[in-house]
Amino acid sequence: MTGYLRGDFLSDDGRRELVATARQSLRAAEEIDVPRLNLHGTGLGARRASGPPRHRGRRAAPWIGEIQVADVPVRCEPGTGEIHYPAVAAALRDLGYTGVVGLEGWASGDPDAALEAFRAAFA
Repeated sequence: MTGYLRGDFLSDDGRRELVATARQSLRAAEEIDVPRLNLHGTGLGARRASGPPRHRGRRAAPWIGEIQVADVPVRCEPGTGEIHYPAVAAALRDLGYTGVVGLEGWASGDPDAALEAFRAAFA
């Protein structure tokens, strides 16, 4: 479940808004018994083309609950786009991450081949 309504981790105002709306999501999650919330941290709306760096997340490692994998730009399996997922997997191992890694993308062709590409990237 999305864990906030507005806000981002990119500015003080964005963080305050994210925390305030996350409290609303927490109340809803408790009511419908959802144990995990997803905080994207870059906003749910249009992405900013410029602004502060977004890759300051090593301090956040203890709070990562799930990694969602979908290559860009077409949101398919690893190896179909611009992200070098073996490097992502290595960085996660270096951080000691042992949580969920979910394939959120679409298969670009054969679903079995897409699943194998996902497994190979995170082996």
